[in-house]
Amino acid sequence: MKKFYKVGYVYFLKDTDNDLIKIGKTSRKLDKRLYEHSRDFNYELVQVIYSVNCSKTERLLHSYYQDKMVEREKFNLSKQDIEDIRKLAFSDEIRDSLINTDSIENSSLEIVKTLLPILKSIRTCFDILFKKNELQQLKNRELNLKIESLEYRKNETIKHILISEKSIMETLNILLEKIYTLELKNRELDIKIKSVEYSSKRSIETINRILNGKDDILEILKINDKRNNLIKVKPNLINRVFSNNKDI
Repeated sequence: MKKFYKVGYVYFLKDTDNDLIKIGKTSRKLDKRLYEHSRDFNYELVQVIYSVNCSKTERLLHSYYQDKMVEREKFNLSKQDIEDIRKLAFSDEIRDSLINTDSIENSSLEIVKTLLPILKSIRTCFDILFKKNELQQLKNRELNLKIESLEYRKNETIKHILISEKSIMETLNILLEKIYTLELKNRELDIKIKSVEYSSKRSIETINRILNGKDDILEILKINDKRNNLIKVKPNLINRVFSNNKDI
């Protein structure tokens, strides 16, 4: 007589309140069963295993972790245990219970045969996504390097600008000092020019006064000449007088 097995899922739920791991099974839709558990306690989904004989797989798992059972279907598992569950690192007996073609119904076998290509396809998709993720990470690293390079260039440019600005300010200060010095020299030159102009004006006024009084000077010179002539004439007159007296 053939035995009939229930194809279904074995799931591992972590109770977020006490960190206990619940190991259960369902041959119904998985999402409905998990929804039922969500009304009982808050959980995190650790792992889901597809099994052609979910009842046997669950029983073997309960037996495998029997020494860590705290309450019905709940176990106090270590981090390593949880890591093994995620990697499906179980005993050979548990793994054999997942797919045992010698003891399953033909319909179940057909389901498994149908699911295997799908699972392979899913695996291929995951591989592609993983490779794409790696490529994206490489691109992100290259982008980060470019961003760091741009940041470095920007900082260097800012430094050069600041240095140039400082140099320009120093040059401007020197030019302003020179301009101020030139302005002082220009003021001194203006004062000298005004002084020379004033002196020239006085000299011109003096010359004009001299020129305006030349007629008076000439008259004075003429008068002096006449006086000199009279002085020369008088001795002659005196000699004549003396001469006349002697004859008498």
